[in-house]
Amino acid sequence: MRTRSSWTTLVAIAAALAALLFPVAASSASAASTSQIYVVHGIPGVPVDVYVNGKLQLPDFLPTHVAGPLTLAAGDYHIQVFPHVASPPTDAPSSGAVIDKTETVPGGISASIVANLDGGGNPTLNVFVNKLDPLAAGKARVSVRHTAAAPAVDIYVDGAKAISSLTNPNEAVAEIPTGSHEIAVKLAGTSTTVIGPATLTFAANTNTAIYAIGSAEAKSLGVVVQVLDTTPLTATTVAPTTTVAPSTTVAPAAPAPAVAAQPTFTG
Repeated sequence: MRTRSSWTTLVAIAAALAALLFPVAASSASAASTSQIYVVHGIPGVPVDVYVNGKLQLPDFLPTHVAGPLTLAAGDYHIQVFPHVASPPTDAPSSGAVIDKTETVPGGISASIVANLDGGGNPTLNVFVNKLDPLAAGKARVSVRHTAAAPAVDIYVDGAKAISSLTNPNEAVAEIPTGSHEIAVKLAGTSTTVIGPATLTFAANTNTAIYAIGSAEAKSLGVVVQVLDTTPLTATTVAPTTTVAPSTTVAPAAPAPAVAAQPTFTG
């Protein structure tokens, strides 16, 4: 693969918190039975209509946008994603979904649900639990998430290899000194840069999730950047609206992908 991304979307993406995907769960639910959920659109060039439990929740959801945080009751949610059409129907169409999957939302976590391409270039959903543990003074957290149709990659920080052979759909989480660092993504075991290099600033008490998205074959590799505050799940969210109850007719979804061992960044 010889694809090289310009990384030009970083500035626009960093603040791209879009409209809600799910209505917020009832305010009387305890923190232990609810979670804060983000939704990330990581399929380039494909605006979509998103249905939850058979009902339209997010029409014309745009690529590289992030929705949330949303407070959801623990339970199973049937998620269907269709290519966007003008005036999408309120009820999910009977066919044509590019993603049709049930995800289980446990209680008491922060997580990101990502619509992305799998290693073979097929649309799919992946779930990543956001690590929000308190950080030591002068430290920031970075979570690099491989959600692109691309081979294994190595992640370089300030010119040094920090993460080796990261594959889709896995992540690596690490703590780094706060401040600005140069990030580059290379094909594993080679000097071929496929994303970056670019200089990013990592603030104290944050977890910066960096998603590699797109397709190497289609030459659409890029990134989505999501910045999370590493505070307990007590932040104020959007006021409750109509509750979407968890589905009771679907089997539990598979567990979220495991987090890879945490490498140590230097510099």
